[in-house]
Formats: sequence, C-alpha cells, structure tokens
Amino acid sequence: MSESGNIYYQKGNIGIVQAANYGDNVFYSAGAEMRKKHIAQKTHNANKIEWEKSKTCEWLVEEGKFREWSKTETSSSVLWVHGRPGCGKTVLMSRVIESIHSKHAEKVQLLYFYVGNSHNENNDKMYRQMLLTFWEQAVGRSDEQSTNIWGDDSPIEYLEQGIQKLLKDSTNTRYIVIDALDQLPSRFQDRLLDWLKTLMQKCDLSLAISCRNSHQIRELQAKTYSVEVTTDRNRDDINKYLEKSLHSEFLDHNLELRKNVLNKLSEKADGMFLWVRLQALNICNMRTKSQVGMALESLVPPQEINKMFEAYADGFEKESDDPFQQRVCQRLMALLSHSTAPMPKRTVFIALSLNDHGDVDDSHYEDLADNAKLIPSFCKHLVELNEDLDVFQFCHKTVVDFFRKYKPTIYHRRIATLCLSYLSSSKFSSGPQKGVTWYDQGTLESILQKHAFLSFSSSHWFRSLKQSIDNKNDPENETVFNLFKVLFNKDGKAGERGNLQLAFQVHLITQGKAIPEGLSHEHIVGYFALVSFFDIINEKSWFDADKPDAKGMRPIHWAIRNDIDQADVTAFVNKMKLSGADINVQDDSGCTPLYYAAHCGNAEVVTLLIDLKAELDVKNKHNETALVAACKKHHEDVVLNLVKAKADVRVQSEFGTALQAISLVGCKRCAEKILERYGRSRIRETCGPFGTSLHAAAFHGHSDLVKLLCAHRTDVNASDRTYGSPLTAAASGLNPGQEPSRYLEISRELIKRGVDINDRSGRLGPALRSAAYHGNSDLVQLLLNEGAKVSKSKGIMGTAYEAAHARGHEKVMEMLLEADPSAKEYGENDVAAAHDRQKVQRRIFRATVKASSVNATNNLIREFENFFHKEIRKGATPFLKGLSKLGENCFIDVVSLTTGSAEQPNKEAGQQGKRSSFHGLSLLNCFGRENPSEPEAERDGRPRLVLRRATKTFAADGVGEHFQQVLDRMTQAAVKILEDAIENGTKEVIRLIANTWVEALNNLILRPGYGENMLKVVVQRRANELKGYMSNDDLSPEEKWEKAKALALVGIELLIVAVGRGEKFKRLSFVTSKLWVQAVIDVDSLGKDGASATQQLMGVFAERFLSAIEVKDLAEVEVCGKSGIELLRAATLSGNKSVLNKFSDEWIRCWEFALQNMDFETEQMVLRRVMEHGECCIDDEVSEGTVTAVELLQTAVKHWESRTVSRSISSV
Repeated sequence: MSESGNIYYQKGNIGIVQAANYGDNVFYSAGAEMRKKHIAQKTHNANKIEWEKSKTCEWLVEEGKFREWSKTETSSSVLWVHGRPGCGKTVLMSRVIESIHSKHAEKVQLLYFYVGNSHNENNDKMYRQMLLTFWEQAVGRSDEQSTNIWGDDSPIEYLEQGIQKLLKDSTNTRYIVIDALDQLPSRFQDRLLDWLKTLMQKCDLSLAISCRNSHQIRELQAKTYSVEVTTDRNRDDINKYLEKSLHSEFLDHNLELRKNVLNKLSEKADGMFLWVRLQALNICNMRTKSQVGMALESLVPPQEINKMFEAYADGFEKESDDPFQQRVCQRLMALLSHSTAPMPKRTVFIALSLNDHGDVDDSHYEDLADNAKLIPSFCKHLVELNEDLDVFQFCHKTVVDFFRKYKPTIYHRRIATLCLSYLSSSKFSSGPQKGVTWYDQGTLESILQKHAFLSFSSSHWFRSLKQSIDNKNDPENETVFNLFKVLFNKDGKAGERGNLQLAFQVHLITQGKAIPEGLSHEHIVGYFALVSFFDIINEKSWFDADKPDAKGMRPIHWAIRNDIDQADVTAFVNKMKLSGADINVQDDSGCTPLYYAAHCGNAEVVTLLIDLKAELDVKNKHNETALVAACKKHHEDVVLNLVKAKADVRVQSEFGTALQAISLVGCKRCAEKILERYGRSRIRETCGPFGTSLHAAAFHGHSDLVKLLCAHRTDVNASDRTYGSPLTAAASGLNPGQEPSRYLEISRELIKRGVDINDRSGRLGPALRSAAYHGNSDLVQLLLNEGAKVSKSKGIMGTAYEAAHARGHEKVMEMLLEADPSAKEYGENDVAAAHDRQKVQRRIFRATVKASSVNATNNLIREFENFFHKEIRKGATPFLKGLSKLGENCFIDVVSLTTGSAEQPNKEAGQQGKRSSFHGLSLLNCFGRENPSEPEAERDGRPRLVLRRATKTFAADGVGEHFQQVLDRMTQAAVKILEDAIENGTKEVIRLIANTWVEALNNLILRPGYGENMLKVVVQRRANELKGYMSNDDLSPEEKWEKAKALALVGIELLIVAVGRGEKFKRLSFVTSKLWVQAVIDVDSLGKDGASATQQLMGVFAERFLSAIEVKDLAEVEVCGKSGIELLRAATLSGNKSVLNKFSDEWIRCWEFALQNMDFETEQMVLRRVMEHGECCIDDEVSEGTVTAVELLQTAVKHWESRTVSRSISSV
C-alpha cells in the first residue's frame, strides 16, 4: 500500500476536544472543513451514546442541586460537577447538555465545549478553539453580521467581545457548558474565568462546569450548586455499564466466570469509571479462564492507577513473541505521548509501517489499515480510535499525563528516528524548481497529498531531536546523529539534497507562515534552537554564524523569531555569542537581534541581550528601535525592561516615538514609565502617521491615557495634517458602535486643558464637523455648549451641516440650525477637494492595514460595507462611484503590500503623506460626493516573486505577513457588496460595482509569479463558503439555495464582466471560470443534494443567458455566449464527466432557445466560435481552446443539426 491517496484537509488547526485537534498532523488547505460546532456536536454525541446505551447518569438529573440550578433562569448561576480523575465527569456533562436541549428545545442559546488535552502551557490554541466553537454555536442561523471573518486568526479579545455581544443580544435562555476546565493551560483558565465573570455581570447566564478545583469556581462569584461524583453515586452506573459492556464470545459462553468478573470489578471500582473500562476491555480480549483468573488476582486498585499504566508501559518495552505488535505499541505510545494532538489514522499507519530506511512497508500498511480496530487492543486500550474523526488518541487525560513523563528520552529518540529516517528519504531529495523556494507552492501541495506523514515529521523531528539526548556519551545517540547528518547533507555523499529545506517549508506552511528565500541549514538550526547540537556542528565547522539569507537575516535573527521554545532560544543565542556571533548584526531592513526579540515579545532574550551589552537604540530603515517595536506590539514586559535599561524614548521613527506607539495601544503603565524618562522636560513630537501621542490616545478612546498625557505638559493644541487638533481626533474616533462616555470624557478633558475647539488646521476640519458626521448628538451638544461655532465648522470635507445631511443625521441637523440658522449656507466649493480626499482616503487605509490590529482593520471594512449598503439603493450616484473607486484603489494597495511591491509616493505627499496617514480613522470620515481622482502611480520595478501566507496570529511573525488576511477580508466584503447590488441595485449599479471589482482582480492576477496563486486562494475561500452553505445542516433547503444562489450570481456577474472587457482580461476570465467550475464540482460531490444544487447553479447562468435572448440584447447575448465558452472549456479541462455533461446539456438548451429566437445573430456567433476553432487547427496547436471548441461543436452537430454549423464545419 503506497502513501498516495486521500488526505485530511482543513483550513487550520481544529484544536478542539476529544480528538479534534489535529495540530501539525494535517496539511493546511483552502478546502472545506468540518465546522467547529459540528466537531463539538460529534464529541457530545459520542459521549451521549455512552450513557444512553448503558442507561447511566440518571442520578444526576434527579439530584436536588441539579434541579435547583436548572430552575434558575432569571439570574446567573453555576453548576459545578467535580470528582476524582476518571470518575466519568465528561459523560455526565453530556447528560447536562442533553437535559438543557430537552427542556428548552429551540428556545435556548446553548454553548458547550469539551476541553481536550492541552500539550503546551503557553499555547492559546485550546482556548481560542473554545471561543471559535462558542462563536459558531452562538451565531447559529443568523446572518453575516455575526460571522467571525478572521477565522482561526481572530485575536482572542475580538472573539471574547463578539461572543459577549451575541449572548447579550439573545432573547433566549443562555447556557454555557464546559467540561474539564482544569485541562486548559493555567493562564487561560484564569482568563476564561474572568471573561465568564464579566459575561455573567452583563446578562443572565447559567454555567455548568466540570473541574477538580473549587478555587476556580469561587472566582466566578456567583450562586453555585455543587455536585460531587462520589463512589456511592457511581456504584449503580458502574454495574449498569458492566452489564452492558462486559461481553465477548468467551465470556458469554462462561456465564459464571463473567458474573465473577463483573462482581470483582464492581467491588474494586471505587467509583472510577476509567479503571473499570480499561479492565473490562482487556478482560474481554482474553480467551482462557487462566488468563482471566490471573488478571483478577493481580488487579491494581484504582487509587494506584498509575502503577497499572506503568505495568502496561513496561510490558510494551519488554521482549515479545510478537515483534510486529510490540513495534506498533512502542511507536504509537511514543507518537501520541509527544504529538501536539491526536493523530489522523492514515498518518499513524504510515508511521507504524516505516522500515529502517524511512520507506513504507506496503504489506504492513495494508495489515494495519485492514485491522485498525485491533490497534487499541494491542495497546491495552489506553489508545482508542475515534471513528467519527478518523484519529487515534489516548483514552483519558490521566493516560496522557502519565505517558508524557514515561521514559521521555527513549520516546523522543524513537520519534526522532522515525521522523529523520522518513525525511531523509531520497524521494524528498530534490524538487522540480530551484530558485525562490526549493519547492514551489503547487508542488508542495501535491507532495503533501501524497505523503501523509510528511507534515507530522516536518514539525516534530526537531522537538524530539532536542529531547532525545540526555547524555552525550550514550551510544544510542549515534543512530539519531547519523540520520541528522543525512538530513543536513553532511554524510559525505555526493550531490545536493533539499530534504531539510523541504521539511522546513512544510513546517512553516503548517504554521501558516511565509516561505522564505535563500535559506541554509544554519538558519534552520537557529530557528529551531538546536542547543544540544550546536557544539557538535560548530566544532565540525558546519555552522557559519554570519551566513545571510536572501533578506540578510543571520542565524541569530532566525533563532529569535522562533515561537516554539523561548528558553531554548535564550540558550542558543548565548551560545552563538560565546562562539563569536555579532549580537548587533543588522539584516537588510536594518533590524538587529534585539529588535526582533522586542518585536516577537521574547522577554528572556531581550534580558539576555541587554545583559550582553547589545546596543539598545540601533534604528532600522524605518528609524524604529527595539523599544518602538515593543510598544507597537504592546509587549509590556519588554517595554518596561528596555525603558529600565535606558533605551532612548525620544527616537522619532516613521511610526512615531515610543510614546506615540504605546498611546495607540492605550497602555497606561507603559506610558507612565516612558514619561518618567522624559523627566520634567516638555514632550516634543513630530506628527507620526497617527498624529501625536495625544491624537492617537484621543482617537482610540483611551481616556485615562489622555489625562496622563495632559498632566505631563503635552501640547493639547498640537496640529496634525489630517486630524487637526486632538479634539477633532476624539470626535473622529467616536464611530457608531463605540462607547460614547469615554469620548465625551476625553473631549471635556481637552477642552478643560485649553484646546482650540474651532481648530480647522486638519483635513477633517473642526471637531464639530467630525461629530456631526458620525451623528453623536451628545458630543455635538457638548461642543456647541463649549463654544464651537457652526460657521467655522468647515474645511475641504465640507461643513458640519453637509456632513450631517450626507449621513442622514436629522437630529444633528436640527441642532446645528438651532445653534446657527445659517448653517446650510456655509458650504465651500473647493475644486481640489475630490483629489485631496482620495489621497487622504488611500493613505488612511494603507496606514491602517500596515500597522493596525484586526479589529481596527475590520471596523474600517465593515463601515465601508455599510456605506455601500445605504448608497446602492440610491442608484449610481457620484458618492457610490467614489466609494467604488476607493475600494478598487485600496484593494490594489493591499495587493502591493501583500506581494511586497512598493508603491511610488505621490509627488506632493512624500514624507508628508506618511505623516498625514493615521491609525484606525474611519476612512468614511473623509468621503465626499465628487468624483474620485485617478489612482496613484505605482513604482516601476520588478516585485519579489514570493507569495506571502497569512500568519496564525495577526502580524505575529514579522513585517507584513498579515496582509493576505486583509486581502481575503476585502474579497469577502466585495462579494457581499456585489450580492447587495444584485439584490437591490439597478443594472447600472451592478455593472459599476462589478467593473470595479474586476479591475481590482485583474490587477492582482497580472502580477507575475504570485498573482494567480493569490487569486485562487481568495476566490477559493468564497467557493468554500458556497460548499459550506450547501452542507450546513442548520439551514433549510430553501435557505441553503438562497445563500448559494447569491454567491453564484456574484461569480457569474464577475465572469461576464471580465469576458466583456476583452483581451486584457482574458486570463482573469479563464481563471475565474475554472474556479467557478471547481466550486460547482465541489458542490456536486456532496451526493444527491449536491447533484440537485449543481443543476440549480448552472441554471443561474442559463437564466442570465436566456433573459438576454428574450429581450434580444445582442451585446449581452454575445458576452454570455463567450462566458459560456469559458465555462464549458473549464468543465472540459476539469476532467469531471458528471459536471461536464450537465454543463453541456444546459449549454445546448440555451443555444436551442437562441436559435429559435435569434436565428441570424446566433448563426453569426456560432460561426465566430468555429473560426476560432479553425485558427487553432491551422496553427497545429492542441490548445485548451481546441479541446473546448471540439467539445462544443460535436454537441452542436449532434443536437442542433443546424445548417449554419454544418456549412461552417465543412468550410473548416
């Protein structure tokens, strides 16, 4: 059995409970995934089967405390289920969930999560997945407004706030059920409890939590109903379980023996379900009375269950008369003990069937695949096969805890040997392309599909290698070291091998990170901080500490970017320093090791480098120091450490000073320490991209920080080219949805400190205009009361009254007229307004994307969607045209950022443009009603051929690696806007928006080397949504089709517009048609429902074509005809006969209708298609066009028997 075949696809780490966290054992793909709420539901259903089958857990619902808790619906309360490990709390929590379902049916907002085994105390994965699951459960069937648009990349704060709002807004009874809270990493237990406590203060919420420790529950400060799972309460359930489960052919033929076993296990159980289950399963595998008798005599009591685990573990290591079974046990126990997650079944089969050369033994693979259910019995049922998710996992957290500590050096050595031998195989030695990357992206995808163990081994060899050596003189190390030499191409054999580069690239892909250029083994050793091997490879002169990659990064830079083990990084950096590495070396962007340590938040390395006397104030090409980097990322410990070490707080970078950066974040503690370094001197700042510190703090509503800054002699009348005064910044920050009280407090403080309330120095005009634009009547009234003049509230963006009128804020309009009856008459006619507005708008969005958080960027895009939604219904207004052009320009800018290609600054702007950009300002604050200017020119020059990939956390791994997420979010917004236009707009509006979108996509696809791949990524995500709608059991058939149809209409509109734009858009037309057909194929694969939906999706295009024929719109028919050719060609090239036949049938139906209604015109169109076919044949090219033309003409001849077609074919 070879490795080729299907692979488990998912977009990212599922990271969820009882065998749902695939960790590094999966290939990341844009393909469809099982939704997290469905995984939680599968886990629940599996647990539910346990108690339903054996009729257990009924004592819980009869328990008085449970009944009291279940009746408490008008106030917040907590049900705490607790007991010893292995007493069955998880199954009981399933019973709690089911009782809530039974009681409330559809009138309940129920969120639940079964916490799995967390392998990393510092990793937020499990907590994040809990929140993502809650989000999906809370959203239910509601519309996009509640959709988590950033997916697995969402920041935790964003998820917490979003779920809180969803629950608060719900009118149903609210429940949250969490099993095994104490299995979360400790710091996330505290965070979860704080979040739940806040949630319970904001709305009535019933919590049910299982955990062992009472102090966790006390922190919630709510009415608590405690239910302990005791021996007495479990006694009857254990008897029921044994009666139901203690069966085998042997025991059922020896009933007296079976009765004896049941009584013995029941007597010894002491309420421990886990102990009973393991004993029962293992005894059921026995075939003789002697075996059973000896097992009963040697029972280890449940109180000493670890001794039982140890006996099993020791048995796996002893000599066996079945070496194959022994190897299965040894390898699988090691793999699961130190895997980051449960392992997919196919990955396990490959790992267990590898020979000493790293190749799969086909016969062993087939045996394992055919007898997968025997594997748990080999392992004494400590391992189980989850058939719902097709993964192997340990049966309980106590098993995980024991085996993770059992002979770790031996287990890690076993894993390292497997991974290294596999990765060193000759099949991974070289790829088809050597250049930018060792393997290109497409090749990597095909390799990962074929080799299922590659993902695991690429992300585990270094972990286990580091842990496999506890004694350098151990002879067992020799095997591992020899494999290490092969992987590093240091075994003395001729020829260059790319095994290590491939493994590293695969690891980065599984982490969602960018594939680097010009990498050598030194950088990889550095990144993985292989401390144990550093002395060896250094002594052998295998390590060049000064070797740069394509961006000038040395191994020390790569080591500091490691996000796996910070302690090892510190030790590795120290070793490099001792061996002579330059700790102040700069890469091509001017960044030092200290800069990267500060940027990544590695406090230990920062401390080490400070102690090693690293230069603190080295500036990169953006004039940023390590302190500015730490402030931008808000790594509080690093900021405080650098300030204490006397880093220069006055350095003015393109981003601003450290104080400006931290003011954006709003950390008062950091700001206080930075201000202490200023002493009593006046704070002098040039305006960075977000204004002064006071501007940034005011805009983001950091009221405490504004007061602190004002108290330290900050200039309240400092002027910014965009905001003007800090008061205008505060008024601009009060967007709809923000908490007004903070902004009102800030405004009062600034007015008290003497700010010029009528300051007009910024592009946005005075504060009154911004307040009027956003429509907050309280702020407008405050400003008017404090002396704001309506007559002075004007600038290049118009007057306060115009702003309120444009946004429909009638109450504000009335207030302005009451304050000044001439408010309507102060309008200005600035001919340069439109041009200036466009420049401001683009700079705002670009600066925000480059430097902001997920929330700020998403808020910008969401407001953009809202403005389109309102304006579409008014027709193709100048304002809508301006919005459309701005959207196109912003999309192009993000494409430039994503691909690393720089944009040529506007001649007027230069550094001035950077200064006037600012963070998070609603770009809609700058919108006017005139036509937009032309897009700014882009710098000539060849962009770097590298496709950036989104990082797992927003901008966590370096400069700009979050841009693809923004690009995907903008694509999602564009689809939503076009859907809205199709549903509610005129034909002119639809074409306006579709043409804008097509222009933007064409700009993307024409970028050589990466544009098409990137287009596929963002469009594929939309196709996945289509498939997701059709497979969503929460939607009715009508709802599924409505959502799918809306997406399909968008795809067809874009294709028709692209085709109609001619030759320049030909490649976009071809790629769009291929992606649309692939989406249809995905839906078609869903079975009977999918096949029906496929026909309907094709009917969407047919309906458009037929409508054009009915009204005899020749131009539309021509474009639809060409679009149909593209779709038919894509269907032909796909090789999917089912979809091709359906397309052909639908195509024929359309042309038959056309021939009947537009005979002459249709004849000419067919003739043009035939001419295209003839040209291909004359050129002797077997092109895609030839294949499609042949397919089309064959069906035409067969079904139409058209005189025109026949004559045309004979002429060819």
